Amino acid sequence: MRHILAFIVAAGSVLLDYEVENGWGEVEEDFTDTTASMTEDAALASVPTAVAALYQQRRASSTLDALVGVETGARTDRDLLAMDCKARRAQVLLEAKAAHTSAKRASNRYARVAARVAQLQGEVQRQQAQAEALHSQYEDAKKQCDAAATQGQATLTALVADLPLAAGILQWVTTQCAGGTAPGLVQCAMTDGSVVTSLADLAVRKQIAGM
Repeated sequence: MRHILAFIVAAGSVLLDYEVENGWGEVEEDFTDTTASMTEDAALASVPTAVAALYQQRRASSTLDALVGVETGARTDRDLLAMDCKARRAQVLLEAKAAHTSAKRASNRYARVAARVAQLQGEVQRQQAQAEALHSQYEDAKKQCDAAATQGQATLTALVADLPLAAGILQWVTTQCAGGTAPGLVQCAMTDGSVVTSLADLAVRKQIAGM
């Protein structure tokens, strides 16, 4: 039904154009009674050939215009899509370049930090080695000091113990010298060729040897 109504409207326009072009009189045919059951082909068959040809020409022209419009719209959409894709590609390239620059900067910072950490680790290891060496020297010095202190204490203890005996020997020698007779001395040759001088009194020599 829709096609028939469209045909009637188009046919009316065509008839008017045809009347103007060919000098027809008034068109008295009434298509109202036949529109309910008449098809487009039947309607074309019922009108003059020139009218049917004009209608077909108009319909073909309308179809061509519609196709041209569709093609134009498609090209416009394609151009817009291409422009959008181009702009998006440029944006993506800028973002990728910025990301690459940021990654390169981060990599450089990491390399500098890693080098600094390695340098600090080397310094820590050197300081640790020096500290261990100083600690070893301290331990050796402490052992020597402890040994010297022990030996000094033993020597002091022996001297304190020998002090009364030394005082007695000194008193004996002083008494001998005061009486006008110096204590007798003897010299002993040692196996290494040295000569040791000591008191002639055997008892005094034993006391001195015991000190």
